[in-house]
Amino acid sequence: TSGQAPKRVVHTERSLRSFRDFEASLGAIIEHHAGINPVVSDRLVWGAAPANVPRASAIETGYISGYLATRPRRLLRDRTVPSAPVGALVDMAQKIHQTGLQARGRDLRMASAVPTYLIHLLEELRAAWGVADFSAIWPRLDLILYSGTPIDCYREQIQRLLGRPVRFLGMYLATECPIGYEVPALAPQQHGAYAFHLDQT
Repeated sequence: TSGQAPKRVVHTERSLRSFRDFEASLGAIIEHHAGINPVVSDRLVWGAAPANVPRASAIETGYISGYLATRPRRLLRDRTVPSAPVGALVDMAQKIHQTGLQARGRDLRMASAVPTYLIHLLEELRAAWGVADFSAIWPRLDLILYSGTPIDCYREQIQRLLGRPVRFLGMYLATECPIGYEVPALAPQQHGAYAFHLDQT
């Protein structure tokens, strides 16, 4: 996990499968709420790649942050930017540059990231491309999946960068397991009200 005192959590195939089940449930919420089919829509997924770490007592240790970002399902790989090799780059400047090359010509419909990470990426690409915002580059990018923090203090900045109002949908994944996601039909316009993902945790 990230932070100054990393946690070490033993994961089995079953516990890792809960992250994939969470992703499938979230996909259904996205399609119902935003009218975007995640299986056939291009998406930007911006997260941290798990570090290469040694094994201790035959158990691989490290952090699970970015698990979904760095391991897209085979069905979604062609629709996910950046590709896995680019997402795993350690050099951030090179990672941003290569992501920009892959994303520039895509019809992005959604972006998934911690808000501060997304803002950093968009600001760097805006400067590199010499554009005021991304409204002409990604005219149909209108859903932001956020995690890691409340969205309210980042909403306006993200919308200025994108050049128009967009929708936001929150999710909460911890190192140990996926926790929950926003279901807009249950709490309209109330970001941060999560439905728990208890059946798989």
